[in-house]
Amino acid sequence: MMKDKFLHQLHSVTNVKIAKLVFVMTSSTNSVLPWPYTDKCPSVGTLPQTDSSTLPALFRPLKIRSLTLKNRLAVSPMCMYSSQNGFLNDWHLVHLGQFAVGGAALVIQEATAVQPNGRISPYDAGLWMDEQMEMTKRIVQFIHSQNCAAGIQLAHAGRKASMKAPFHQTPGDRSQPAYVTKEEGGWPDDVVAPRGTFENRVRLLLELISLVRQTWPLTKPLSVRLSCDEWVGSEGWTMDDTLRLIPQLIELGVDIVDTSSGGNSSSQQLPLPLKPGYQVSFSEAIKKSEYGIKIMTAPVGLIVEAKQANDIVEQEYGDLVLMAREYLRDPHFPLKAAKELGVKELAWPPQYQRAK
Repeated sequence: MMKDKFLHQLHSVTNVKIAKLVFVMTSSTNSVLPWPYTDKCPSVGTLPQTDSSTLPALFRPLKIRSLTLKNRLAVSPMCMYSSQNGFLNDWHLVHLGQFAVGGAALVIQEATAVQPNGRISPYDAGLWMDEQMEMTKRIVQFIHSQNCAAGIQLAHAGRKASMKAPFHQTPGDRSQPAYVTKEEGGWPDDVVAPRGTFENRVRLLLELISLVRQTWPLTKPLSVRLSCDEWVGSEGWTMDDTLRLIPQLIELGVDIVDTSSGGNSSSQQLPLPLKPGYQVSFSEAIKKSEYGIKIMTAPVGLIVEAKQANDIVEQEYGDLVLMAREYLRDPHFPLKAAKELGVKELAWPPQYQRAK
């Protein structure tokens, strides 16, 4: 089947968050343009042959099994709520493609539902039909043409499914999510958050990772996205639970932990006002633990400046940096970061050289 062939072609990283998977295909320098990239006309993000240890940490390559990222800057998956019946369109091509043109090393497509009723909203991206892969393939080919790895977050929203897109809610009333009713095809309103023992809470995640590794070759990296702390105190998942989970992830062959938090309970008490890098401490705790040398981490959350991102890698709080909203404000953030950090020889897209 076409879908089987597609899955066999995936070649880099798989990211799991309970019921969410992210597959990342290795980058390719084969240009979709009418001319090839060369040493004299390199693709964006290319640096001359040099001792990488002399570079700012943010621009040192990162090898993860068979995948080598050209720098430590990655784009987190961001829901666009712009798909019709799960199909991607030109919006997604331009949205995701701009980050590859801007010099990111890895671009991850938004949460993409594996079933129609597993979408967060009716406008989520989907991958439950072979036909839905055509636009994804086109987007991936373009991202690869910019010497950038492409990812897709396969997802099932579970009890958090059946919500309306945030910009389709009543203006000025976004304090509570607007749900699609059962009569409109949504989930029943009596579905509650899972609770129970540590073993029960991690069981699904561990089973998913085990199943993925049965198919995903050992040459390909595997990443897990965790809500490291639910911000509900001892009644919920805490950082202590995360540290308890880490050795089990390592044993199953996980290479990277994407350290997020919250999002699982309406009772969460975030440390307001949120400060830049407020989730970096989760990544740092893993790196400083006895397991820190055995697994990579990728912090995320209000990382907005080049020096801030570089310090995270330089001080070994994380191995790569995931950013989202800052890329919406500046899709070419890596190019700006290179300039601010003194990486003058970083290649811009040839088409944009006159602006450098």
